[in-house]
Amino acid sequence: MMQLPAPLAGTSRPILITLLGLLLVGLVLGGGVVPAMLTSRRLDAEILRLEGQAKDQAQLRDLYLTLHERLQTLEGEVGAAPPPRQPLAAGHAQEIFTTLNRLSGQHRLRLEEVTPEIRSIAAGRQEIRILAVSAGEPEGLRGFLSELLALPYVEAMEEIRLEAGDTGVRLQLTFSVILS
Repeated sequence: MMQLPAPLAGTSRPILITLLGLLLVGLVLGGGVVPAMLTSRRLDAEILRLEGQAKDQAQLRDLYLTLHERLQTLEGEVGAAPPPRQPLAAGHAQEIFTTLNRLSGQHRLRLEEVTPEIRSIAAGRQEIRILAVSAGEPEGLRGFLSELLALPYVEAMEEIRLEAGDTGVRLQLTFSVILS
C-alpha cells in the first residue's frame, strides 16, 4: 500500500476521497458545463436577433404583396383611366421636398436624402427624376407610398428598393415629377 506524505498521514481517508470528488466535480463543471452554458447564451441571443429579422421580413413581405395586388388590380382594369396628373409649377419645386418631409413624419419614417437628378434639370425637361431615401418603421411604408403616388405631380415610380435591418427598414425610391 502507498505511504501518505507526512503532512497527510493524520488525515482520514474519507476526507481525501471527498476532496478528490470535489476536484473531479470542479473539473467537469469547468471543462464542460460552463462552456456549454456560455454557448447556450450566445445561441439564445442569435435566435432573438434572427426572430427580429424574420418579423421585419414578414412585414416587408406583406407590404410587397399589397403593392403587387394593387398593381395587378390596376393592370386588370381594362380602360381604367389613370389618376389625373397636374404639373407642378417650376417655381414651386421646393414643394416636393416639403411634401416628402411631411409624408415621412406622418408615417414614422425619417427622410435621409432627397436628390434631384441633375441631368434632367440641366436638359430643361418638363420632368425631373428624384431619388429619395427614408428609414424607419415598416408599418409606415404602405401609407407613405400610397400618399406619394397620389400626388398629382408624381408621374411615375421608377424604382423601389427595400432593405430590412436591425433598426427598421430603409426605403430607396426613384420617381418622376412633371413640371410646367
